[in-house]
Amino acid sequence: MEKHKFMILIAAGGTGGHIFPGLSLAEILISRNISTSWVGTRRGLEKKLVTEKNIPLFFLNFQGVRGKGLTQLFFMPIKLIRAIIEALFLLLRLKPDFIICCGGYITVPIGISARVLGVPFCIHEQNAVMGTANRVLSKITNLTFLNYPQTRFAPKMHQVFGNPIRSSFKSLAHPKIRLKNRFGPIRLLVLGGSQGATALNESIPECIGQIIDSNGLKFIIKHQSGRNDVDSVKSKYKKLNVSTEVIDFIDDILSAYLWADLIISRSGAGVLSEISTVGVASILIPLPGAIDDHQLENAKVFSSIGGAFLIQQNENLFKNLSETLGGLDRRKLLEMSIKARSKENSSSAKEIIDNIFLLLRKDVS
Repeated sequence: MEKHKFMILIAAGGTGGHIFPGLSLAEILISRNISTSWVGTRRGLEKKLVTEKNIPLFFLNFQGVRGKGLTQLFFMPIKLIRAIIEALFLLLRLKPDFIICCGGYITVPIGISARVLGVPFCIHEQNAVMGTANRVLSKITNLTFLNYPQTRFAPKMHQVFGNPIRSSFKSLAHPKIRLKNRFGPIRLLVLGGSQGATALNESIPECIGQIIDSNGLKFIIKHQSGRNDVDSVKSKYKKLNVSTEVIDFIDDILSAYLWADLIISRSGAGVLSEISTVGVASILIPLPGAIDDHQLENAKVFSSIGGAFLIQQNENLFKNLSETLGGLDRRKLLEMSIKARSKENSSSAKEIIDNIFLLLRKDVS
């Protein structure tokens, strides 16, 4: 009789914040010779990122409705029923032994279908506020994994293992070692996300100019501007006589983190997990209008331990950013980097996979 080949299905879609943790979990599964497939949407980043890893990818037609108007909300039940039927046929065809849901609306029909068919599944929440899809599925899931212990709307029964992160981020030198012999101008890395962030692109060059004029603090800058703003940002820095590299997108982000003394960024769960794993001081400017203000809550986790400054994007952005940058020195940055590193958990992916197989009572170490 042929031995059953164990199979795990990962469900995640939309943004890198959902997809990268799933890829980290897939990396562990594949290293253990576990058959791994993925279900997502045709619109999200998964179409590019998952296929690059040679993971079989399947699609469902379903998308979120929050913030998209009453018409989308009205038709949501019909679209959900259709997606559940589609998901049921997919699961019957793939016959997964377990499903890992890493966020995004695509996980809702998958999780409901898994429950109907009796397929065990888990959810993982990356943010400090549980997303809508995970809130729905938390009532029927077998396991709930969280990044942060204080996650709002999380069910009582949960486990906190952090956010799975790519293997390239593991075994990095502690900030005490990495920053020990740093001297000279402060190395500033500005990240507005892969699409850039207009508020950061406009404010930061002006702040740098003001600080140079007022107290002579010097910087070397790498600024990820996004494709649309790259020329205008280059023009702003050119007037300042400061060493600057402006690029639309940083491919080797780990090298950029290791280079930096200070990062200015939005506060998505993915970038914060990377910042903590490396151990870098940061100024976090949450994206206004993010659903449930989850970026603000994420940033509070790091500002509360002294690993980051939290500055909100409002009419005082320029003033607060200028004052914060102007008051920094290497001693303070090292202290913040060490505190940021205290949130690191590079073994998150392994711990989550181990707990899944503990539930299934199978040894696949």
